[in-house]
Amino acid sequence: DSGQVRGGVQRDAEAEVQATLYRRQDDRLIWIDRASGGTIALTEYVRHMARIRSDVQCVLDAARTAYAYLRSSFDEYCRKFER
Repeated sequence: DSGQVRGGVQRDAEAEVQATLYRRQDDRLIWIDRASGGTIALTEYVRHMARIRSDVQCVLDAARTAYAYLRSSFDEYCRKFER
């Protein structure tokens, strides 16, 4: 099996997210940021059978990555006030 060339499928997914922290008392945007994330799914062969993530799982993985970047950015913003 190791020397055989096998065809496969590649799925790419990208997601872009935006978050805003808004203070209602003075009608002001305190923090706003945008992040994007992506994923690539390739066909894997497990026990001689092809396996690949579904379209939905690829989109969810891309969104999860984008939100992780956004969360990291918000944590960095919050650290400014801890110093």
